Amino acid sequence: MVVNEEGDILLVKNPNRGWEFPGGYVDKEETLQHAATREVREESGIEIQVTDLVGVEQISSKRLNVFVFKGRPISGELSLSNETWDVGYFTRGESLSKIKLERYKERLLRCMDEQNTPFLLES
Repeated sequence: MVVNEEGDILLVKNPNRGWEFPGGYVDKEETLQHAATREVREESGIEIQVTDLVGVEQISSKRLNVFVFKGRPISGELSLSNETWDVGYFTRGESLSKIKLERYKERLLRCMDEQNTPFLLES
C-alpha cells in the first residue's frame, strides 16, 4: 500500500482483476522489500521507500503467503506497463469504490485499521 503525502493511495488497474494495490511475486534470491519496490516501479512507474510491514495473509489452499507493506513515493512519474491498464492516486473512499474484488477491499480496510496492524490473516 503506497500512500502519498496527501494520504491518497496508489492503485493500478489490472486487466483481469481490476483496481488493486501494485504487487506480485518474489523472484529467486530477492528480498521481500526489494520485490515490493520492484513490483510498484514495474506496475506504476513510482519508486517507493518501504516504511512498514502492515500484515501477512496466509492462503493455505493456494500455498500462498501475501506480505503487505506500506510505503511512500520518493520519485518517478505515474506510467502504465504491460500489466496495468490505468494507474493513479485515490482517496480512501475513492479507492474503496474502485476496488471491485471483495478480498482486495477487505485488504484495504485491514491496512487502514492502524490499531490492528500489523495483521495476520490465516485461511
